[in-house]
Amino acid sequence: MLATSTGWLLGIFVLFAVLFAGEIMNAGESWLLVCVAGMATVVGCMQQRVLTSGGTSSKWWMWSTAIGMGMGFVLFDLLNMIWEQPSYPLRWDAPLGGLLTGLLQLRVLRKLSIRPHWWVPVCLVGWTLASLTAEFGGTPLGFSLGPWFSLGTMLFAGVILGLVTGGGMAWLLRYSLSVGPN
Repeated sequence: MLATSTGWLLGIFVLFAVLFAGEIMNAGESWLLVCVAGMATVVGCMQQRVLTSGGTSSKWWMWSTAIGMGMGFVLFDLLNMIWEQPSYPLRWDAPLGGLLTGLLQLRVLRKLSIRPHWWVPVCLVGWTLASLTAEFGGTPLGFSLGPWFSLGTMLFAGVILGLVTGGGMAWLLRYSLSVGPN
């Protein structure tokens, strides 16, 4: 849990730095993919550190997080262009990214757990709840409560992601291939 939440917190700084660089370069809205991939890379890197400290070689973990989340946003944009929907009540890019990330990370978890398939819904739910929480801070209600409220909800989103995915990971690793249920 702590690794994911810390990754999210550090990822916010990466997100703002990349957003700032994008503004300087006049990169436009397409720069969002770079921001998301940067933040997801930091989250994945922190999670990878936990897996590696347990003696597992998991270099693919960080990249699968960045690629999965990035592809979720790309696919959402492509679907948006195809169907030309004016707006959605809920953004589906983060849930789609969470689903793809979970699927890509199965490659690592198959070597570690007897129940790796449970990671996909855990990842989907974690990233969806984090996205909804962060999005709430950016709503008119969030902005009417001030920028500190918006920042607070963004930080709290990382705690939620950490609770869901950290708890799910702990449960999955409890049932490891080498020892069975601990």
